[in-house]
Amino acid sequence: MKVERTVIPAFFNAHTHLGDSFVMEEPVGTLPEVVGPGGFKQRMLESAEEATLLRSMATAFSHMLRTGTFGFADFRESGGVRGGSH
Repeated sequence: MKVERTVIPAFFNAHTHLGDSFVMEEPVGTLPEVVGPGGFKQRMLESAEEATLLRSMATAFSHMLRTGTFGFADFRESGGVRGGSH
């Protein structure tokens, strides 16, 4: 008996911002109002506790593993855990 199989490469998410994964509300506004200096993203990052950031990043990472994402490239505008543009 011949068994046919299909091999599908694992998914690699080439652009994530795990540091933003704690934000549950959808931002509204122009691109500068959302991601520019003093914008929605920066305000959210500045107001979040580090434990919240770390917990949400771990949850997002676990979700990717459970759903078949083999790897990811994460971006932080200013480096570090927060990654905001401050």
